[in-house]
Amino acid sequence: MKYRTKLFLSFIAVSFLNTAIALWIVYKQTDKLLFNDFRSKVMSIAATGALGINGDELEKFQSDPEKYPEIHHAISRYLWAVRQTNRRPDIHAHFVYILFTSPKNPHQLLYSIDAAEENPEMKAMTQFGEEFEDSEGLVQHLDRPYSPPHFSKDRWGTWLSGFAPIYNSQGDTVGYLTVDLVGARVRVVLNELIGYAASALAVSLFIAFIFAYALSKFVTSSLQTIYSSVIEIGKGNLGHRTHLETHDEFDDLSNAINSMAQGLQERERLKTGFARYVSQYILEKILKSGASAKFEGERKKITVIFTDIRHFTAIAERLPPEEVVRILNEYFEQMIEVIFRYHGTLDKFLGDGIMIEFGAPLDDDQQEKHAIVAAIEMQQALKKLNAKWVAEGKEPLRIGIGINTGLAVVGNIGSERRTEYTAIGDTVNVASRLEQATKQIDAHILVSKSTFQAIENIVKGTSVGALVITGRHDPVEAFSIDPEQDISQIKTE
Repeated sequence: MKYRTKLFLSFIAVSFLNTAIALWIVYKQTDKLLFNDFRSKVMSIAATGALGINGDELEKFQSDPEKYPEIHHAISRYLWAVRQTNRRPDIHAHFVYILFTSPKNPHQLLYSIDAAEENPEMKAMTQFGEEFEDSEGLVQHLDRPYSPPHFSKDRWGTWLSGFAPIYNSQGDTVGYLTVDLVGARVRVVLNELIGYAASALAVSLFIAFIFAYALSKFVTSSLQTIYSSVIEIGKGNLGHRTHLETHDEFDDLSNAINSMAQGLQERERLKTGFARYVSQYILEKILKSGASAKFEGERKKITVIFTDIRHFTAIAERLPPEEVVRILNEYFEQMIEVIFRYHGTLDKFLGDGIMIEFGAPLDDDQQEKHAIVAAIEMQQALKKLNAKWVAEGKEPLRIGIGINTGLAVVGNIGSERRTEYTAIGDTVNVASRLEQATKQIDAHILVSKSTFQAIENIVKGTSVGALVITGRHDPVEAFSIDPEQDISQIKTE
């Protein structure tokens, strides 16, 4: 289910619940007020009717009913008149009759006179002296006009009754005028409230429907815009930006996504730029594994390679500049592919030369092996290039490679305006001088003893003795590496 639908249904549900609770409270309170109003009316009818009955005559009749039929008839006609007078749209008196207290049981009420004799269909309703079914607990309230706070039931139906005492000339209670309202008719009036409540609820829900639709559309339109932007950014369109002017949390979220996209764009730019210098393996390891690659200056063990093309200045003099660029690009492309394959970091191009580090920015416990195998493969890759160039009528190239392992300061070095990731120190200088020494002794690859010791059991190398190199007092013991040897059996990670 979409968020817009959930939001819409939530608004409707909350509106329905709030309205229903409010209407239920109003209904219950109004129902109570109306019920009490009916009680007040039925008590008023009973009390007013009781005032019109001669208590002495009633007492005389109840003492000997058969002796005073004329009293019974007169009171019955009066009760009928009371009954008919109080049949109005707002109230409907169904039964009007008189009860009196049983001489044998002060808690039991008996029927005395009712209005039935004026209606032939109702003459058999009660007989004088018949027990009133709902006497229990009622007598104690009948010292004044009274109506029970609930409907009562008997064999004739459900009623809302009102009672009023009838007094004789001495002030004694001789009976109780009783008026019954049909409970169903009273309930009809009360149930009209349900209709009004239902109508109010329907109107409320209609208004809530319109409001919920508009609000959910407004909210989700912002979400849809943000969602579309996230999808675009997820597809790689880091230049995409979201523009909302809602001045709310969605606007804040939009700005945050824009900032995130800008950060990702800058990160991607840095990633693309840094990928020019390190292998994809190192790059992904730095970005994904959280490796502690430090780019500020730090002292660490690295293996440095310098390469240089022999007599390239003379070759460049004989060729057009465009041809020189094409040759260098083709050469560098092959060399960089080899460098990155063995996790080397391209430090810089030095004209036709290259400076490479192994073991930076990430530590590499096989840096010596990686460096020497990379150097051998670089020579073998150049051999294949030379065969291609000779076939094209071009002049072949030769390169010298110097390798040294030791401590150096590695990191971003420069000023605030421009920095570059590089290595400095004696280790770097020795590697550069070894590359230069390859010209003197006509070697393809020269490595220092510190490098060769780590791989002497797996790589073929020949000692060339201690070399005196420019700018260094102590000679450097070096080894010449055979570039033709098979490296396919040398395992590297």
